[in-house]
Amino acid sequence: MGEAKRRRDAANKTADYYDIAKGEVATGRAAGDPLEFRRKMIAQATGLLNGTGDGSAAVPCNGCTECCYYHQVPVYPAQETPEHMAHLDLVETDDGLAVRKRDDGACVHLGPGGCTVHEHRAKQ
Repeated sequence: MGEAKRRRDAANKTADYYDIAKGEVATGRAAGDPLEFRRKMIAQATGLLNGTGDGSAAVPCNGCTECCYYHQVPVYPAQETPEHMAHLDLVETDDGLAVRKRDDGACVHLGPGGCTVHEHRAKQ
């Protein structure tokens, strides 16, 4: 299966989840097996910590963009490099700074192919 078809098929799969903020069951795009996702994230982090990782910003989400719709992504300037801050479109909130959201609730940095600033994303 080609990469484009795999991504298209992954984007069409849905999964129900419990939205804690709204207190209801919602449907979102499925990101695949959560245990496999966790395994990939741990392997990537372990590689970076022990110096064998390549430092890439690959995210094993299979095209999922659920995190791009979080209510708010706070940004803490003291934890960011000036280079990263320069790439982020920010707004002031009651709590400090946050990434700007579009009218549909998505992060302004979400593009047709996913995150357009992933390598410069805010630390959480």
